[in-house]
Order: sequence, then structure tokens, then C-alpha cells
Amino acid sequence: MATILRRNRDRKNVLVYRRNIEEYLTERGKEHRVGRFRRAFKLRRAAREA
Repeated sequence: MATILRRNRDRKNVLVYRRNIEEYLTERGKEHRVGRFRRAFKLRRAAREA
């Protein structure tokens, strides 16, 4: 069970996930959130790699 939960959380560190969320937000007219999401993604990824 823990492995499944870890994989689910790890998907947030995958570039494809980021692009899908950005596309989703754009389609829903929430472009103002894309930049914030992108920054958060990059910060989370950098913290994970450090």
C-alpha cells in the first residue's frame, strides 16, 4: 500500500504531469494559475534533487 501512495505522490514530479495540468488550467480559462503552478513544480523538483 505504501508503494502505491509513494508512486501517486511521485507523479507530481514528472514533467508530463506538469504539462497536462498546465493544459488543463489553460482549457478552463485559468491561465493566471499556470505560472504559479510551474514555479511550484520546479521548486518541488529542485528540493527533491537536493
